[in-house]
Amino acid sequence: MTLGRRDRFAVETANGDVVLSKPRCDGNEGTAAMNTPTPILKFIELLGRECEEATVSVDSPKDPNGEYRLDVAQQKFRTSVSWRSKVGFGIFTSADEGYGVRPDEIYSHAEDACARICQMIARLPDIHSKVPMQLKELRHIVGRSQVALAAQLDINQAAVSRMENREDMHISSLNEYITAMGGELELRAKFNHFEARIEPVVCALKRKTRS
Repeated sequence: MTLGRRDRFAVETANGDVVLSKPRCDGNEGTAAMNTPTPILKFIELLGRECEEATVSVDSPKDPNGEYRLDVAQQKFRTSVSWRSKVGFGIFTSADEGYGVRPDEIYSHAEDACARICQMIARLPDIHSKVPMQLKELRHIVGRSQVALAAQLDINQAAVSRMENREDMHISSLNEYITAMGGELELRAKFNHFEARIEPVVCALKRKTRS
């Protein structure tokens, strides 16, 4: 997808401070800072506190209601984060991260988006590419301990730990895990020419109830 000319300016995080560098094209540095949405500045400030070596470059659209792009980097780690008003932060954990591509993960709040990026950075140097979220990472974002989750599922903490490290899991078990934390499990089937939401969890639970 070809886009028109976009204003660019770099934003770096250092010791929790927001540092604006010179714009990359025509424009005023102060104006660029003023026009940056508050949630993006908050994300940059939070990331600077948690990951002091991280840098963020912001690509802002001509249309204020358009999509902002944040390129986050620290050592070998690289990823893109999108932001739209009324949508929030989109994080890409797959190879497809061009403009117009739907993010793999979406976060309404800067705090959660920052926490997720820090999780991804923390997994280096074990990995050199982006990977989907693990269950324990999901639980940390929600802010639930294994003990609290175990109590809600009426199992012991060791069972929760085994569940989070299991390579293969029943959909019904995964649904219970997500639901216990206040979430909803959604499954999608993707093909070259279409994708659709599927609900095998509902069918499985109905069969279990009838039996």
